[in-house]
Amino acid sequence: MKIQGISKFSFGRALDMKEAQEYAETLAQAKKVIGQTGKSVLIVHDACLPQNPNRNTGVANLAGSDSAKFFEFAKKYWGINSVEVLPQGQVKAHDNRYGAYSGTSLSLGNHQINLELLQTPEYENLISEQEFQSVVRANNTDKDTVVNWRNVMDNDSPHDKTLRNAFERFQNLPETSKLKQDYIEYCKQNNEWLEPKSIYETLSKRYGTTDTRRWSNPVDQNLYSLSQDERSLRIGEILKDSPQEANFYKFKQFLADNHLQKGKEQLNNMGLKLYGDFPLGFTRDEIWAFPNAFKRDFNMGLPFWNMASINYDTILEEGSEANKLLQLKLSLYARRYDSLRVDSAWNYIKPIMTPAGEKSLANSTRKNFGTTLLDYMENALKKLKGESFSPSDLIYEFEAGPEEFSMWENGRLLPAVENRTKALNTVYMKSVNGDNWGSYSAYSQKGLQPFSLGIGNHDSQPLRQIANDIPEIFHVDNQEFKINHKADAIPVLSQELGISEAALKKPEEFAKAKWAEALLGKDNHMFYADAFGMQERFNDFKLKSHRFFGLKIPSNYEDAYIRSVQEGYGFNPMDAMEKLFMAGGHDKKHSMLFEKIQKFKNILLETKNDITAPLTTSTSAKPKSPKALAVIGITLAFGILGGILYKNKTNTTNYSDKYEKQSENTVEF
Repeated sequence: MKIQGISKFSFGRALDMKEAQEYAETLAQAKKVIGQTGKSVLIVHDACLPQNPNRNTGVANLAGSDSAKFFEFAKKYWGINSVEVLPQGQVKAHDNRYGAYSGTSLSLGNHQINLELLQTPEYENLISEQEFQSVVRANNTDKDTVVNWRNVMDNDSPHDKTLRNAFERFQNLPETSKLKQDYIEYCKQNNEWLEPKSIYETLSKRYGTTDTRRWSNPVDQNLYSLSQDERSLRIGEILKDSPQEANFYKFKQFLADNHLQKGKEQLNNMGLKLYGDFPLGFTRDEIWAFPNAFKRDFNMGLPFWNMASINYDTILEEGSEANKLLQLKLSLYARRYDSLRVDSAWNYIKPIMTPAGEKSLANSTRKNFGTTLLDYMENALKKLKGESFSPSDLIYEFEAGPEEFSMWENGRLLPAVENRTKALNTVYMKSVNGDNWGSYSAYSQKGLQPFSLGIGNHDSQPLRQIANDIPEIFHVDNQEFKINHKADAIPVLSQELGISEAALKKPEEFAKAKWAEALLGKDNHMFYADAFGMQERFNDFKLKSHRFFGLKIPSNYEDAYIRSVQEGYGFNPMDAMEKLFMAGGHDKKHSMLFEKIQKFKNILLETKNDITAPLTTSTSAKPKSPKALAVIGITLAFGILGGILYKNKTNTTNYSDKYEKQSENTVEF
């Protein structure tokens, strides 16, 4: 968000302590009445969490005290019981962009290390306040609204240089110190993936590139294709020449994993579950380290994804390299998170393998695992996490374009999809023969339960843009295509909520109605940028800057949130409940509860004295749309988003968004 001007407005007020308790009780009771009794998930990129202006390093993480306070706020106002974070791996810049879905799948990013924790006795006071402040001072971007990736994420960044100082002090600690003993144990337990990662980092620095194809020594290019004896000999030579670089990498991973667990503990102590995003692909270093786990010269998915394919031919064979890699990945995520959101989950049902370089699906191979592979993964997770874990806790992304995957076959849901919680969004609606596909009512009538319902996610056009009639725009072959999601949604919302179409044409009323619809499901999710009423697109691929995947929650987030409610776009749960109670006749059956709902709805709309202050809004009224693709033009031109999507009974995920997210995995890591 950006300061755009000066305006006179009436500012709402926050809940006091007594009100907050009654508010929480009222919201919990209201949820039970409407049947919203399952997961209530806040989706957030943890890098974008708020930071104190005097302690702002540029990139946040879950372990920060400011993060804990924010989640207390989110639980209080929105009634969440779970937090879902985007992938937390190490990301390198590509066109000045740091997209979470291009990050490492096994290791964690440097940004998971919280420097403030390293100033405490628990971490042997490894850095000083002066060193910490040097990182804060280096963050000279628009620090309260934009993530500064380079300040923290990059090797040799101010954050990384401070960590090198910490590492030198760590090496001088006595071997009997608890911190050092924990580090030694961590390295033993994680050696299978940690050693290759540390060797890769060492060689990348030596050769001056992360692209293994440009390393001058063929032995190093193919190190993990060698026999065990040959590999051990070469690794010994590498470590003899550069022992500290490998150990420094291991030290950082130890801290990152340790601090992520601190963040998880903070959430769990608040009664919140932590969901990790289980990404589909692997980065170049991971393919280099586990070469026999992949189907040589094949990519998975559509040709333009350009994502190396794990070997689906052997993935279920115990002892195969593909099976070992899957087991390793599952074990890491089982340890790090309470549960998972499985990205592009259809690739575990009917994956596509296409020869590298192919530009069409003509020569692709499609596997059909049915329920076998997902059952295998769920059983593995249950074994790893214990009897308290239930597969029903998992959330699956089965949304896909028509060329990729359909949840339906011969008019019936696939068995692998049927009984699993599906992440479904209402941002993309299309009325086809009165079907209103993409709505809560359509999802329910088509038997898609169980599902988690939300307006959108990190891929979607922002709710505020849609509410203001800003169409999503695609340019294909010099032709412009537009989709007006609001126009498609108004008749559906009117029918579902009993609100006149004329009223829903008003931007603020439309936004409020969309929030109400999102609470119709037993399980629901929300993206943080929509909850704050932000207009700027989170995944704007036209941006080659830190703003891409970098919209930071401001440090004055409570004021910013209440202001967004005042403006009519932020998530006011009580306003949504009021609409749902009236639509379902609960206002009369539960009149006392309804009065409380109205009371708290209006508290957030109460005015203080009129003041003059800057309005926080988006950087531009211009729509932020993904790059257009030829396949989108074809899809739109032939009406596949309408009639054929209905015919296939797939979903209406924006095809361009899916392409952009997957194509981020092509980054030269």
